[in-house]
Amino acid sequence: IWLATSTPYAEVWLSPELGDGVQDASPAMRDALASMPRGGDLRVPGGSWRLLSAVQIPSNTCIVGEGPASSLIVEGSVGLEFMGALACVRRISLTATNTGQVGISFQHATSNITVDDVLFSHRFAIGVDVAPNTDNQGVYDLRNLRWNGVLDSGTAIRIGDGVHHVSDVRVASLSGTASTPADMNIWIDVRAQTDTVALSDLTMIKGGTGIRLGAGGPPVTGVTISGCPAIESM
Repeated sequence: IWLATSTPYAEVWLSPELGDGVQDASPAMRDALASMPRGGDLRVPGGSWRLLSAVQIPSNTCIVGEGPASSLIVEGSVGLEFMGALACVRRISLTATNTGQVGISFQHATSNITVDDVLFSHRFAIGVDVAPNTDNQGVYDLRNLRWNGVLDSGTAIRIGDGVHHVSDVRVASLSGTASTPADMNIWIDVRAQTDTVALSDLTMIKGGTGIRLGAGGPPVTGVTISGCPAIESM
């Protein structure tokens, strides 16, 4: 179901036949990640990879695709879930199958997490949920994220849950368009109990709200917004 290489830093490739859009690829992905106890890269070839349940990403581990052709089809409540520190997701696309789903969850993340070069489809309730469930977590880097003409979507990025303190979050090079203002409620929702957030190079076309700060609690602190080519038609 997967092929391992013999390099000092482990690298495991998923077998391409699992990306046929028919089989459930989530058990094979979990087995492959478990085969790298010291960490490494799980490589996802181009294909349609059905995830009937969440795939947990342990510390020191990355899931790396081949760009938008590596499409993860989320059929459970969550697609990918970080479980520790020093982990990443790169060069994939995520497709929701119904409303109410989360693409990438930080609920169990601790520190030093990267999400880079990810394309999101329609219907996600939250694309990237940067909301750890314990206090004083952070150092999160989100960059090169895209939503193209999406429909029926809730929040592109949520930072914090309004209860647990999270800090040092960077969002850079976000490009998002919704089909109508009603098709993305909030592009970036920075909740209470959050500080040191840097937002830069944002292009967000249509949506209910571009950037919301501190909803439901005390003001957030240390937020910088720079270099935004367009935040339009909200």
